[in-house]
Amino acid sequence: MKPVTNKTKDKTSAENRALSSILRFAFQILICSTLLLSAREINASGATSLQFSNPVLESGTAGALNAEYRFSNVTSGVDALAKINAISNGASVATVDIPSSTTGYNPAFQPEINIASGTSGSPKTSYVEWLIRFKKAGTGTDTTLSQISATAIDVDGTSNLQEMVEAHTPTSYSVNSSTSLSIVPGAGYVNALGPNTNYSGIDSSVKSVMFQLNFSNVNSLRYRTGGINKSSSAARQFSIYFITFFSTATTLPVELISFTARPENDGKVRLNWVTASEHNNAYFIVERSSDGRSFNPVATINGSGSSSQRQEYVCIDNFPYSGQNYYQLVQVDHDGNTRTYPPVNIKIDKLKGELVIHKVSSNPFRDKIFVNLSAPESMPMKFSIMNSSGTEVRSENAEIRQGNNSMLISNLDDLNPGIYYLQVSQNNSISNSVRIIKN
Repeated sequence: MKPVTNKTKDKTSAENRALSSILRFAFQILICSTLLLSAREINASGATSLQFSNPVLESGTAGALNAEYRFSNVTSGVDALAKINAISNGASVATVDIPSSTTGYNPAFQPEINIASGTSGSPKTSYVEWLIRFKKAGTGTDTTLSQISATAIDVDGTSNLQEMVEAHTPTSYSVNSSTSLSIVPGAGYVNALGPNTNYSGIDSSVKSVMFQLNFSNVNSLRYRTGGINKSSSAARQFSIYFITFFSTATTLPVELISFTARPENDGKVRLNWVTASEHNNAYFIVERSSDGRSFNPVATINGSGSSSQRQEYVCIDNFPYSGQNYYQLVQVDHDGNTRTYPPVNIKIDKLKGELVIHKVSSNPFRDKIFVNLSAPESMPMKFSIMNSSGTEVRSENAEIRQGNNSMLISNLDDLNPGIYYLQVSQNNSISNSVRIIKN
């Protein structure tokens, strides 16, 4: 909340002086109770509170792009370096950190930003991006904080301007249940836009215009302060208070950079994907389809939990379909929430020697299946049945002749009900994979 000044005229009577003392004492109890509540909230969240004050220019030109400032001892043994990482669309830095002697909170990071002018017919979005890196006190050595919250106070506006804040790679964000902010979450970032209403001062009791971003295992973060303007340029103060105000949070999705599929020389398909950040990520499910509509799991790959670092993954599909193959990723959080990413597709020509399974009868099956296939030559071959994870659970050798063949595979009653895949191999040639279902 804003600093409170209690100005009381001198009282001459002892009774009034006593009453004044009682009121001051009661007010002190109220303040102490409020601080105790805040401390309990912070301790319950496990987040480290940070205090930003007295920045010192460490490199660059003050207020200009790439200028970097050191905030010493934001928490015990830790400094913060705040760099002007980007300036977009005509915004500028008026003041790097406004002290509480002017307005707001001295422990908060409080830049003042000149929002570029726009018009009602062509509103302009402009911002300054800050790169905040955490270092061991007095050094340039990176250090990692296990959990912090950065809460924007008083994200508001005017009839012609809306303040905006945005951060990249938070694990989650928190707002009041009756928030006045417009929240736009994305993969690895989240944006908050204030209302066209101005709230007086910088007041942490007005929770409807507060926006909390939560970070885990973080040594750096990118934070944008700016706005959307339909009138003349305006200087707006931002207050980023590194303490926890809200206990509930919304988790952000995994930020996927790329997902690709390419053929291998042995008829397999190599799948690669890269993430820029992950939040509460338990694992990925790789799914495959022959038509782009009905997908089945191929493999499960463990995720990296919560990470702001680039992560690379690889999966080999040993048994792709002959023809079109569609692959998609399903990301699963530790709490069971899922997100499915758009599929990629690749065409696999008929595999070596034109060894092809054309049809499987009695599918779904109980104890046997009939297989129609063609082979390039007469020689022994191997039937393989794999589960949905790609593990071979049954195999059988047989003699087949060149051309079309009809084969019976029996004694399958001991397989557990579920989805399986049938494939045939002969002389280093591998057939297409056919989905079969055990009832």
